Amino acid sequence: MRFFRLLAAACLVVATALPLLPARAAQGSACMPTTGTVSGLAFAQAVNAGFAAVISSNSGAIAPATDCTGVAVKGQWWLDTSASPHIVKFYDGASWLEVGAVDLTNHVWSPPVGGGTASLASAATVDLGSTAGSTITITGSTAITSLGANAVAGTAKFVRFAGALTLTNNATSLILPGGVNITTAAGDQAVAIALGSGNWSIWSYSRATGLPIANQAVPVGTVLDYVGWTPPDDNYLFPFGQCVVRASYPALQSILGLTQAGTRVSGNATITGLADTSAFGAGMWVEGSGIQTGSTVVSLTSSSITLSLTATTSGTSDVTVYAGAPCGSASDIRLPDLRGRVVAGRDNMGGTAAGRLTAATVNGSPLGAAGGAETGTLTIAQLPTVTPAGSISASVSGSVTISDPGHTHGVNASGTNVVVSTTSSNATVPVASNNNTTSSPTGITAGFSGSVSAGFSGTPFGSGQAHSKLQPTQIANKIMRVK
Repeated sequence: MRFFRLLAAACLVVATALPLLPARAAQGSACMPTTGTVSGLAFAQAVNAGFAAVISSNSGAIAPATDCTGVAVKGQWWLDTSASPHIVKFYDGASWLEVGAVDLTNHVWSPPVGGGTASLASAATVDLGSTAGSTITITGSTAITSLGANAVAGTAKFVRFAGALTLTNNATSLILPGGVNITTAAGDQAVAIALGSGNWSIWSYSRATGLPIANQAVPVGTVLDYVGWTPPDDNYLFPFGQCVVRASYPALQSILGLTQAGTRVSGNATITGLADTSAFGAGMWVEGSGIQTGSTVVSLTSSSITLSLTATTSGTSDVTVYAGAPCGSASDIRLPDLRGRVVAGRDNMGGTAAGRLTAATVNGSPLGAAGGAETGTLTIAQLPTVTPAGSISASVSGSVTISDPGHTHGVNASGTNVVVSTTSSNATVPVASNNNTTSSPTGITAGFSGSVSAGFSGTPFGSGQAHSKLQPTQIANKIMRVK
C-alpha cells in the first residue's frame, strides 16, 4: 500500500509540472478505486492510463475529466488536438486558459504574450494591469494621465484606441514618444511596457493612417504651402480664421498664446508689469484670472496693455494674449486667417524694427496683423513731376478810353517890358527870366470795357482708375500643423 501511495503522489507531482510534448494521445482517469476488489491487472492498466495522460498532457480532442467526480482538476494541463495547430491549455478551476500552440508542421512552440483580449473605458487612470488580457481596446474620449499600478514590471500590453482622446505625457509615469502629448484616433495602436511602481513607457505608437505621431521638423504652429485639396491628416488644418475646440488641439494653447505675469486692479482696464509687449497689437484677445471674457487690447505701452473691459479682481497672475479676436466660447481657440494673404516676417523680430513694414501699409510689429490691398488709386501727391506739352491761346475784345481833365501852366517872369514891333501895331511883351513850369498831377485816367479769354490746348491722359499691386501669383492652400 505504501508503494501505491507513493505512486499516486508521484502522479500528482507530474500532473502539476510543465507540460511535455505528447508521446501518444491519452486521457486516463487519475482516480484509483478505493472500494471493492480490483485485480492487479486492472489496477496496473488504470495506473498506466493515468501515467499516459500525464505524459501526454491529457492529449485529446475533448477536455479531460480526470477527477474522481468526473471533472477537470484545477492546475491540470490539456493538449487540445481538436484543431491544428494543437493548443496547450491550463485549467484555472473555472476555465481552460490558452497557454500556447504547437505547430506540428514546423515543429515550433508559439506562446502568446499574456493572451486574451479586454476592453477598458478611458479615464484619468486606465489600469492596464487590472486585466490578464494582453490585447486591450480603450474606449471613450476622457484624457488619460496614468495606466495604473497593478502590472508587474516588464509586462507588455498591446493597446488599441477606439476613438479620440489625449494621452498626457509625463517624463516619469507615462513616457510618450517625442515627449509630447498624443491625441489618439480610432484604430491607433500602441505597445505599453510597465516599468513598475505605476510607471509606464509607450515603446511604440502607430497611427491608423500610417503617419508618424510627431515630426520635429514640422513643429506645431508651422504653416506650409500645400497643393492638395484637403489637409493630409488630422495633424493639419486649413487656417482660415476659424475657432477650434482647445481640448482637441492641446498643443495650440502654448503656440497661439503668449503668457506672462501681469498686475491688475479691480475696476481698472490696464494690466501693468508685463515683460514684453513688442508683438502685441490692438484687437488681440486677452484672458486670465480676473479678466472678463471677451476682453481685447485697446492700447499698449512697453510694459502694459489697456483692455476693452475692466478687471473684476485685483492681483498679479498669468495673463495670456492671443494674436486674434476672441471666439464665441471660452473653450475654443482661433486660428490665423490666411485666406488670400501672403505671409511676411514680423518687422521687429529680435527686438529691433527693420522699418520695412510700417503703419503706412500694415503694422509689421503685432503678431497676426494684416493689411495691404489688391489694388490702389494714386493721389496727386503720388504722381511724378510732369511738364505738359501744348500751347496757350488768348483773345481780347472791347475798347479803351483815356480821360485827361483840363489844366494850366504858369511861367515866372521878371525884368523890363520890351516893345516888339511885328506889324504895324505894337505889342508890349514882358521879358521872362526862365521857361520852367511847376510840377502838378494831371489826373489822367484810362479804362477798359470788354472781355479777355485764354485756354490751353494739349492731349489729355489718365483715367483715375485703381491699379493692380499684386505680384505674379499662383494659388495654393495653406496648411497649419495643429497637433
